Amino acid sequence: MRGVALMLGFGLIAACGRGAATSTLSPPSGEVRVEVADVGYDKQSASHYVQLDDRAKQHSLQIAIGDEPARAITLELQGLQAPRPLTNQLLGTVLARTGNAVDRVEITQVHDEIYYARIILDHGRYALDSRPSDAIALAMTVNAPIYVASELMHLVSTTADAAAPIVATNLGVTVQELTPDLASYFGIATGGGVVIADFNDEARNAGLQRGDILVAVNGQTIRTPDDFAHRAIAAGARIAMTVRRGKTTQTIMITPSVTTGASR
Repeated sequence: MRGVALMLGFGLIAACGRGAATSTLSPPSGEVRVEVADVGYDKQSASHYVQLDDRAKQHSLQIAIGDEPARAITLELQGLQAPRPLTNQLLGTVLARTGNAVDRVEITQVHDEIYYARIILDHGRYALDSRPSDAIALAMTVNAPIYVASELMHLVSTTADAAAPIVATNLGVTVQELTPDLASYFGIATGGGVVIADFNDEARNAGLQRGDILVAVNGQTIRTPDDFAHRAIAAGARIAMTVRRGKTTQTIMITPSVTTGASR
């Protein structure tokens, strides 16, 4: 944590209220648009938190969240798909199929160390009370903007910053490090493989999926993105990618069109 107080978000998505919501065509007065920068775990408070940064990366807000919202936001942040729809994905589908749309999410105030949020729908016609974690996860699912009351934001420390996930591309496949949060979600040890983040058509046609945990290439163990980046395969040679998918392990055979890559 970067000197920012952790406070618990409050309130399930609740009653529907008409009225004074601002149009999405202009930013809400006194609020700052933010992006989800990170989901982390604070050992001192033994809780997860979501970090929101303004678009200039000068101010930040960290809010304590539960384990399940942490997993949902982490998957959205990493572009990974859960085996079955999570609550935020279900809500997004329900809204879309009933002809409703999320204009934006607002984190509006804090009282007694509890944050409050609203989900604004249908050009400001409805405002729903929500826990910040639920509102943020839904906004990420439907690609809606997130705003925070400016007085809640804190100046970013210049002495610490969250490290970006380590990524490598090789063999037509992009992987990223298995962070502790992702390892917990998939039920494996940190360093037990890397997460499949993207791939070319050959890998897709072979059956590779985003969110697969790559544990070996041609029988050689993969623990880090750097391991994967340095696996050299002869041009046109088929390779065996051993992956964990849920509780099962399987081997996928791919003929790569790209044979080299490097961490970045």
